[in-house]
Amino acid sequence: MSNIKYTNLKLFTSASNEKGLMDIDEAIDKAISDGATSLALTDVNSMSFAIQFYQACQKKKIKPIIGVQLSVRNIEIFHGKEIYNTYNVTLLAKNQNGYKNIIKLITLVNSGKHLEKIDESQITKELLEDVIVMTGGMESYFGLTLKSNRYDASEKVQKMNNKIQFWKSLTNDFYIEIQRHGGNFENELNSVIVPLSVNNDVSLIATNDTLFLNKSDYIYHEAIVCDKSKDSKMNKELYSFSRKSDYTPEQYFKTSEEMNEL
Repeated sequence: MSNIKYTNLKLFTSASNEKGLMDIDEAIDKAISDGATSLALTDVNSMSFAIQFYQACQKKKIKPIIGVQLSVRNIEIFHGKEIYNTYNVTLLAKNQNGYKNIIKLITLVNSGKHLEKIDESQITKELLEDVIVMTGGMESYFGLTLKSNRYDASEKVQKMNNKIQFWKSLTNDFYIEIQRHGGNFENELNSVIVPLSVNNDVSLIATNDTLFLNKSDYIYHEAIVCDKSKDSKMNKELYSFSRKSDYTPEQYFKTSEEMNEL
């Protein structure tokens, strides 16, 4: 069994609307009990709990990593028409300057003409100074491109290569995430991004979108998602949901041992 210690770099609280359920103190306690020396907070387009998280980590003597999951608006030309989509990247501050730059990016998200999105063209080298950029999973550009029916397999790979080069042109701290949540298309995506990382000389980083504390909390997370969703319909007899979930029971706070087993 590997003794590699895992640092949770993807943590979502209620500031991420329905996506996250994590309580900051419970997350910190879980990380400490697992022997972690640092922990990240990465709410969606929000740093509402950043100060609270920082203070709680300082109090319990664990290193806080302040970050955010950013929704990026992308424009592509398909058969002469502009196509818009939104993909996610995760930003982590390396220091105070990186923290300030992430705040600037969040300000652009909330002050722009597109609701809770930032145009890809607004992201600059200067705004990514001292910021680590990670992207992966089904909500990434790679995941969206894989699921798209607009392109054939070779076109998809080329578009993914181009996107990697775009981000590499902005920062030297760019990583591709590999995840195992058990979701649809996940194995197919991982089979694509591994050679992409090798061919583009980009390191892979194992992450787990942590939305709730324990695996058993999944059903409560689904109830909240359904309650806030426009298509919320619950089959009370089976205690299941009519919609197809975007999440899985594997998105709980995993220990180092559990991540190493993956």
